[in-house]
Amino acid sequence: RGEAPDEPGSGLAERSFAKNLTLALLRWSQPEVSVARRRSCRIDDERVLFLWTGEPEGHEEERSALLDDLSGFAARITERGGRYAVVFVPTKLRVYASHCRWPDETELADSAVQGAFPEWLGAWSTRTGVPVVDLTDPLREALAAGRPPWFWGDTHWNEVGHEVAARAVATSAPVRAWLAEPAGR
Repeated sequence: RGEAPDEPGSGLAERSFAKNLTLALLRWSQPEVSVARRRSCRIDDERVLFLWTGEPEGHEEERSALLDDLSGFAARITERGGRYAVVFVPTKLRVYASHCRWPDETELADSAVQGAFPEWLGAWSTRTGVPVVDLTDPLREALAAGRPPWFWGDTHWNEVGHEVAARAVATSAPVRAWLAEPAGR
């Protein structure tokens, strides 16, 4: 019938011997890929997979070019009377790492894997005066409250992640200041 194992009517006793044997052979012949074990953790009883884990080493030139581009965007927008802020969207690993129970063979438990881009971005913000809205803490707070903001095995936000990000940006200091300014600025 093609039922998923957790659907009603798909219990072991309700499946044929041939189907159970086939499923067992599939599990034995297609073991979990070791990278999936190294790139996942457990939070409570749920497994969480990390596909993108942070900044690879040796990309300093790219970071510098990115910060230069952000400065250029800010200059062009403010020259035309616009307002500009940068929103830092952290990786799932940066938000989830402190909640994880890691397998022994993972390198992801080391916080250095997450990279130092937020520090670079903060220093750039201080130097240029361009505000940065960092979503790390609001996303961590949602996770701590039992509302995971990412899909378990994906790099994309679920509905909680989108809600948290929208609220954090809308209530951020730069947006509040912009909204408080008189019309016609």
